[in-house]
Amino acid sequence: MISIITPTYNRAHLIQRAILSIVNQTYTDWELIIVDDGSTDNTEEIIKPFLEDTRISYYKKENTGPTHSRNVGVSFAKGEWITFLDSDDEAKQDWLTKFSSFFDVEKTAMVCCGCEYVDTNNIIVKKTLPDKNIIFKDIKYLMLCGTFVIKKIIFQQINGYCNSPLANENTELSYRLIPYVIANKLKVFSIDEILVTLHVHKGDRFSANWRAVYDGTKYLIENHYDVIKHGKLALPNFYGILANTAYKLKMNKMEIINNQLNAIRHRPLYCKGYLRLIRYILF
Repeated sequence: MISIITPTYNRAHLIQRAILSIVNQTYTDWELIIVDDGSTDNTEEIIKPFLEDTRISYYKKENTGPTHSRNVGVSFAKGEWITFLDSDDEAKQDWLTKFSSFFDVEKTAMVCCGCEYVDTNNIIVKKTLPDKNIIFKDIKYLMLCGTFVIKKIIFQQINGYCNSPLANENTELSYRLIPYVIANKLKVFSIDEILVTLHVHKGDRFSANWRAVYDGTKYLIENHYDVIKHGKLALPNFYGILANTAYKLKMNKMEIINNQLNAIRHRPLYCKGYLRLIRYILF
């Protein structure tokens, strides 16, 4: 069985699309666990008719954020495999079927696929396929909600998602997961197909929250520096993100400048880094 965890918060107008994309899967051995993170709209009313399908369950709790909600969902999961689909997104019909084709391969830990980003006019604005990360160069993968399925026992052994409300929670998870995979000689498979649609809209998304992006990036550097430093461009990229988000948040000027100086220190030949520094100094 595959357990699909869908956290939701005030998405009554969007969640039906996500649920229907699960109900219409060609693979039928699944359960959908919807974790309502304290919605104040009519989410429960919208979901109620779907609960006639015994594979779908609904839990409502106080508002603690999407990462904690995913962990809560996993605590109820009965499947050997787990995946996550956000309540404003949807999966292609053969999403789970394609994932399941790798389950019987010895030592499979995770299977990944590609995704597409669609705007409010249903126009595809971006496509992303699994690729080799700049830190873990020999492993091809993609970790966004909906693009990976992982063995539940492995997810639990690495202590799941960080419960802090981080914008880049999947990146943080990968920095604990991939070293575990390597150490235990496990396998990660990637499917070079678009199997998930991520909807870009004006609604609330953590990835568009500058404070969450800043806090999440800072958390990555402070807690995974020894992993990140192995990627040639990772540290300058992260310090650059810190500088840019601090700038957008109108934080202390020295905080902005120091982060950009760190970006330059780790990538001194990148000309744009100096131009950004000048902009921040003149800010």
